[in-house]
Formats: sequence, C-alpha cells, structure tokens
Amino acid sequence: MKISFEQDASLSADQIEVLVRAADTNPDVLDLLAQLNQLNKQAHTLPITVDDQVIVIPISEIVAIEVLSEQLTIHTLHREYLTRGHLKDVVEKLDPVTFVRISRSAVLNLNQLNLLEPEFSGNLLAKMKTGLSLTVSRKYVSELKKALGM
Repeated sequence: MKISFEQDASLSADQIEVLVRAADTNPDVLDLLAQLNQLNKQAHTLPITVDDQVIVIPISEIVAIEVLSEQLTIHTLHREYLTRGHLKDVVEKLDPVTFVRISRSAVLNLNQLNLLEPEFSGNLLAKMKTGLSLTVSRKYVSELKKALGM
C-alpha cells in the first residue's frame, strides 16, 4: 500500500478529502473504506453519567473498560469512573482499531498496553502503562495478537 499526501489550497482548513485508488474493489479495499468511515464517525469524547452529573471523558485518556453486571468501570489515565450501562453500548462508540475486546467483560486501549505475560491457563495478563492488570481470555488472545500485528 502506498500512502501519500497532497496539499490542496481549494479545501477549507477543517476539510480533509481521502481518495482510495486500486485496480479493483477487493476485500482489502472494502476493509480500508470501512475503517475510514468508522474513523469519520468516531467521537473524541465519551460522555457518561456519574451521580446525576454528566462527565465528558476524552477517549484518548481511556485505558480500559470493565463491566460486572451492569456496573461499568472506566479506567482512565488519572482515575476510575463507575457508571451503569452495557459494555457493548460503550464499545460501539470507540475506535475498533484502538480498543480491543479481551474478554466478555473488558476492552483495553492498545495505545496504553505495556506488556503481555502468559498465564498457565492459556490466558494472558495484560499490564497497562498505568499499572492496571487485566486478564485476556483465551478466546480473545488471537484477536488481540492480530490487532497488535503478531
């Protein structure tokens, strides 16, 4: 894949135009277009309700999200937030390239991952840059490795 940049003075400062060129429409092209469309829809913040207040969390600060029943714990660079909700609803609002599901009850931000350690059961232990440790279920190990390019 060749990537290039062209400056175009006819575009406004907040306008970006992306053109994908290929010999034909193939699965790689369709995947790239889907990712570009997803990127275009991505929000930069995640509003959550905590104690009758709406708190706006920058998505770049989210380290991981875990759920137990309907209690969500959002781990950020600076603190944890507890709120009610479903993990799948929050995951839909996050970039699927950056946030990877590691179990039925957790997702992590690949940009905040420090290291992975094997466990005896076939699971992995994900250690985040903040010191947070999360278990990567065997079922999700291959998905995580794929996201990491392994």
